[in-house]
Amino acid sequence: MKLYLSSFRIGGMGRELRRLATEAGKGPVEIIPNALDGYGNPERRAKNIALAAKELRELGLESRELDLREFFPGREELDRRLLDSRAFYVLGGNTFVLRRAMLLSGFDRYLLGSLS
Repeated sequence: MKLYLSSFRIGGMGRELRRLATEAGKGPVEIIPNALDGYGNPERRAKNIALAAKELRELGLESRELDLREFFPGREELDRRLLDSRAFYVLGGNTFVLRRAMLLSGFDRYLLGSLS
């Protein structure tokens, strides 16, 4: 597993992100906004998703939203969805809320399995 980490949006190494995502295969980059779940501000959430999608599009990458809440509690549909994905773009926010969404959806099991 390769990670591209940035403390603010895509950061200054967008070409590197595009290279990594291209090497990862076909399919969209999944935008995971669940760190914003605890703020109760749907407008802010939508704005952040749209901004991330725009930045990815400018790099030539297709994206789509992956709301982990749709896969509570650990539905098998998530596994099928992840097979179509090339990369994940996780929006910032509350890491504890994000961790809970990852646990309840089963996304954490996917990440742990990918690490081995």
